[in-house]
Amino acid sequence: MRTAAKTALTVELDPTRFYAHGDEAEHATGTFHCHRCKGFHPMGHFRHSLRPACLDAAGFEVDGEQVDNAWHLAQSLRMLDAFRYLGRSLRRHDGCASILTAGEKKHAADLLAQLRANPSTMRRQNQE
Repeated sequence: MRTAAKTALTVELDPTRFYAHGDEAEHATGTFHCHRCKGFHPMGHFRHSLRPACLDAAGFEVDGEQVDNAWHLAQSLRMLDAFRYLGRSLRRHDGCASILTAGEKKHAADLLAQLRANPSTMRRQNQE
């Protein structure tokens, strides 16, 4: 059983601002975006090099790749690519604060390069 407590937002978010997995919220310092549950959470939700806490304890893989923070970051950046391709004017600060480690970001960049090189891997993006 999966449960995720979403942070209640009382501010109006900029509709052109895109948050990738692990990006710190501009409206709430100390909370970070989770691509899996589409919410903002404190640090404890993101266990480094592991799956976000919103996923149950049983691990799983997609196309042989362990689903972890790096995988979710790559998927969220691929989603940004798709939105931009469809003409949506979205912005994301490449240097924005993130809860993810440099290693996780590097692994995500490698995964994103694979996704861009082989778009057919997108077929299972939301199959969780």
